[in-house]
Amino acid sequence: MASVGTSALRLFEAIQTENQPMGFNRATLTSLLSKDSCHYLIFSVMFLSASPVTISIIPILLFAVLHVSSFVTKFIQACNVSIGFFKKLIDKVTSNQVFLLQVIAINEVMLMPIIIITVLTGGGNIFLPFVYYRFIFLRYSSARNPYSKMVFMHLRMSVDQLAANPKCPAMVGNLMLKMRDLVIRLCPQQ
Repeated sequence: MASVGTSALRLFEAIQTENQPMGFNRATLTSLLSKDSCHYLIFSVMFLSASPVTISIIPILLFAVLHVSSFVTKFIQACNVSIGFFKKLIDKVTSNQVFLLQVIAINEVMLMPIIIITVLTGGGNIFLPFVYYRFIFLRYSSARNPYSKMVFMHLRMSVDQLAANPKCPAMVGNLMLKMRDLVIRLCPQQ
């Protein structure tokens, strides 16, 4: 619930900074869907209404750490106070920001097979994989988020390398390559 509220608030703030008239039309919808906060609003609502998937908490938790770090930094600067413990903690989060964003992207991508398995075993909503695919599509298309594209690129290279390995059975290698080709067809065209 907190993630839904936070994402909605951040989306509202992002819309307010654009100084565009707020009519509901295609341009406004496109603008909304391009915002990372909209992506995570969709993500949060999706898992709020679905059966629990514990791993889905990781991106929300890591984004919360990044947002708290940013807020505390602004707060300390505004109050002109120096608190050593918080400073060290914030510096640690800031220095690991790229790593945290990569972990979030890996988690987003790896959630898709988990969701599909959950649905196939009867534990999830049949529409969840389709909605989650749109979420992944939006994350991949995001101008501010290069990490999803990087994860897909690294996964593709890993699959190619594993399939080309002489120790990999031909049937497994062919299956891996067919799955890779399916993912490539489903990716947004640049």
